[in-house]
Amino acid sequence: MKRLLILFLTLLSTFWAYSQSYLQIGDHCFDIGDYACAKINYNEAFKLASGRDKQIAEIKLTRAKWCADNIKAADQAFSNGKFEQAIKKYESVLESNTQDTFARKQIAKCKNILYPPIIKLVVSKDNLSFPSPGGNDSITVTTNAESYSINVLPYWCSIQKYPDYFVFNCVENSFTSPRTEYFTVSAGNKAIRVNINQLGAAKPPIGSLRVTKENLIFSKSGGRSEAITVYSNTGSYSITRVPRWCTVEQNTDNFYVSCKVNKRKKIRSCSFKLSDGYNELRIFISQDGK
Repeated sequence: MKRLLILFLTLLSTFWAYSQSYLQIGDHCFDIGDYACAKINYNEAFKLASGRDKQIAEIKLTRAKWCADNIKAADQAFSNGKFEQAIKKYESVLESNTQDTFARKQIAKCKNILYPPIIKLVVSKDNLSFPSPGGNDSITVTTNAESYSINVLPYWCSIQKYPDYFVFNCVENSFTSPRTEYFTVSAGNKAIRVNINQLGAAKPPIGSLRVTKENLIFSKSGGRSEAITVYSNTGSYSITRVPRWCTVEQNTDNFYVSCKVNKRKKIRSCSFKLSDGYNELRIFISQDGK
């Protein structure tokens, strides 16, 4: 008889321990707003507990079911665009569980939709100017919106974006004409246009292109000329329209002309064009006949 009593008390204490454990887990789930988890654990505690503990488990289970039902109804109202109704449901859940962060966030979402805040947006500069080589500039952004964005950025520009400012970069403009563009800074329903102006590359003065020799004379057997030096302040040049009986070996600041044997009796002559993109010269070639 004594052994049976001890066994009964042991089982009773075990069930009590399990029921307390389920209650603790259920409380944790309830606090974080996981009502499905809370219902499962409160229900297990209710099965194992007795007396006053059973009543406590039943009360908590009922409250968890009530919160779950109201969250479901609030979510449905939110999905259907009934935001005022959703707010009331979420607020009723918060009255029972003040730690429900989901309900609190959903209330804020509903209020932002129903009563959108007046967005403020200010940029420190709305006109940017750059020289031909390019450069960068820093623009401060002040807004009460959660974030801002940069839109319609020209292909020759880039940005590095930070929470309250951004750095604008502009690459070199190799063309002589200036270029003008713009981009927008947006936050919420506000947008500010920022204009960009960049100077063009300086045009070399007329007559800045010259060579050490403009007239080349070859014997009937042809051959290779001496080096002809090119002087240009653009740093580059091109040669076109070379006659088919000649070839040109072009280097950075000089070139050589080579001509084939002239098998005809008559003297032959021609010219080719040398240009640096702004100025142009003609190089004349003459070759004796057979």
